[in-house]
Amino acid sequence: MLIAVEAIVNTSATSAAQPRVSPKTSAVPVGVEAPGRGSVKNFHHLRDIDPYPRTRTGRGTPSVAKSPLCSDHADPRRQPVSSEVVTPPQRSPKVVVWNWRAIAPSETFVRNQLRYLRTWDGHLVAALRQRSWLTDDTDVALYEQRERLRLRMFDRTGRSARLRKYLKQTQPDLVHAHFATSARTLMASAKAAGIPVLVTLHGWDVTAWPAVRLPLKRMLARWRLKCVLRDADRLIAVSSAIADAAVRWGADPSKIVVHHIGVEIPLDQSFVENPRWDVIFVGRFVEKKGIDTLIEALHLLNAHSRVRAVLVGDGPLLETMKNRADLYGLELDFLGAQPANVVRRLLRESAVLAAPSRTAEDGDAEGLPTTVVEAAAAGLPVVATYHSGIPEAVVHGETGLLSAEGDERELSRNLHRLVSSPEERRRMSLAAATRARQQFDVRNQTRELERIYDDVARIVVCVNS
Repeated sequence: MLIAVEAIVNTSATSAAQPRVSPKTSAVPVGVEAPGRGSVKNFHHLRDIDPYPRTRTGRGTPSVAKSPLCSDHADPRRQPVSSEVVTPPQRSPKVVVWNWRAIAPSETFVRNQLRYLRTWDGHLVAALRQRSWLTDDTDVALYEQRERLRLRMFDRTGRSARLRKYLKQTQPDLVHAHFATSARTLMASAKAAGIPVLVTLHGWDVTAWPAVRLPLKRMLARWRLKCVLRDADRLIAVSSAIADAAVRWGADPSKIVVHHIGVEIPLDQSFVENPRWDVIFVGRFVEKKGIDTLIEALHLLNAHSRVRAVLVGDGPLLETMKNRADLYGLELDFLGAQPANVVRRLLRESAVLAAPSRTAEDGDAEGLPTTVVEAAAAGLPVVATYHSGIPEAVVHGETGLLSAEGDERELSRNLHRLVSSPEERRRMSLAAATRARQQFDVRNQTRELERIYDDVARIVVCVNS
């Protein structure tokens, strides 16, 4: 919550004894290094220092004397000891961005949102550190992998002394959790500290998670999801389809905001005349990505003309898809998982992105695949399916072509249509780049996200005041 701290001092009596402390020094607890200077090594050795002290009137309930976001009420109990008032330096409101792991290679959106925050001070906090090209030294990991018992208890109970201690010491104004599955582990700690919680729903967390096969696990998952949807102060859905899924599981529609994930817009969005590859696929090799449908479509397409295709990503179906491509005699380049800068280069060297996503047997579905928007931003038309939020990013016949889920013949025809027609591909390429620049620029989308932050913090502070 945003708290305005009013400092009233008697300069003749206290100015020499109590030197002023800069906000940069007071904003970082002992044991936590400031951004750009390293990471937390042993969190449980942090000292109990509250950088933004608040008066507590009860368990988890802050006593707010004055809030810059609400009506300006003076506190009659506070009597100045001097006529001279020193106004403390203003600080940016702080948001803790929470994910169970920091940070999976496929979650570029988490890092991008943090990178483009302007009015809020963002800090990524997780239970575990996952080494990838997205990991930063300033990320805070509360546990180490070897602490299996503590991690298991934290995961099962949603309670962590270290998380409570971190929130108490740093006093963020807001917690932003990605995925309902991660949000459930911090909800109790955040609520106990009186900190509002914003949860972004991405897809799997409201589709496959509550539809697991084992009855007892399914019952537990559904109960946990409903608790998250009930207790969150605001919910962000990455597409309208995900918002509808959340409502079906009991979310209050008035708490849901549809907010599309933004992507970095490259300086060069020009049309590529002679691409290296005809078709590119970027994503995890899992059922919902429809990679098997793509292999079948390429097999059909290869019967008419030789297609150059590159597939980027890793996952449990990778070896199976390699074997099927060999069986069909397809000459495909499987590059495995690649960092974001390599993916951007590969997109610029390709003609069309294939994104044949579909709903998996276990109910797993996309939200709005980031790669679809990234391809459009790079000037690629997208050949995809009418799945979840994809039609919100791809306009059929204008920025790409869409077909039914699992229809390899229609997918093959759409790929052939664009690969064999440079003029139509040019028209859709320019339209896709324009639409991405206008509606999915990460700078604009992050500014909108900060307005959501402001709104959530304002509502909660006013209520508590």
